[in-house]
Amino acid sequence: MKSPKIEEPLLESAPLAWRLAPQLCNRDTGNGEDCSAMHGAWQYLRALGLVGSIDQRADFYREALAPVAEAATTPSILVCGAADYAMLAQIVAAFRGRNVEPDVTVIDLCETPLMLNRWYADRAACRIKTVREDVLKYGAAFPYDAICTDAFLGRFAPARRPALLAKWRSLLRPGGRIITASRLRAGGAADPVRFSAEQVQRLHASVLSLAGKMRGSLQVDPVELADRAAAFAGSHVTYPVGSAEETRALFEGAGFRLDRFKVAAIAPETQNLSGGPSLRKAGEYLYICASRA
Repeated sequence: MKSPKIEEPLLESAPLAWRLAPQLCNRDTGNGEDCSAMHGAWQYLRALGLVGSIDQRADFYREALAPVAEAATTPSILVCGAADYAMLAQIVAAFRGRNVEPDVTVIDLCETPLMLNRWYADRAACRIKTVREDVLKYGAAFPYDAICTDAFLGRFAPARRPALLAKWRSLLRPGGRIITASRLRAGGAADPVRFSAEQVQRLHASVLSLAGKMRGSLQVDPVELADRAAAFAGSHVTYPVGSAEETRALFEGAGFRLDRFKVAAIAPETQNLSGGPSLRKAGEYLYICASRA
């Protein structure tokens, strides 16, 4: 059964992120990327239907979280990396559908998405803790029942992924689950993927056109939004997850049992696309639910 769409308050939170990201964001996330343009524009880009988002994978997360909800009275969940509160919204909906209130911790390098998660948690009346920290340095006071993250493997170069998997394993209780999805890029090398100059220009044009049509509801100047979206695209870096079998070996080598490992296609919901990384477009995703052995 398809999950009902979760209505997120994007048009309320977008102006908040737009205003505060320049003050709260990191100027260097560790790979030379300034995240303020991304976090300032991301909610607006979601509202315009231009960027990929967790809502495309809601069914997977709901189904993967079901056994966690059944196994613990108050499941402890770690959200590892967050562009905004989208994952928290999926978790709250999945558990409340079973009359369960999870205990959620959200960790990220940047304060802006943490602020947005606290803002959403206040609206949703759910308990969360936010921690600004590099996940590889994070030490939890207790093991988690599950770790949820979306498109996070692509934030790490392939050589660093074993360390990430080892950290995830250390943060989970025995039998605890890592629940994640990543876009596959066939034939992807270890080199980072960036927007081309042409893709940056096309994104700028798409944002300018769409934001102009929605100017009354967005509460932002279309030119300023298009400029900030282009700045995000110009600095954005991701690393391809190019092989399902290599990813399988990565998880099994780190001591995980693969409960679900599936490749499936996702179709875009809009044609206003520039083709750059992280944008909403057709492609294949790898869905992984793995338990700590």
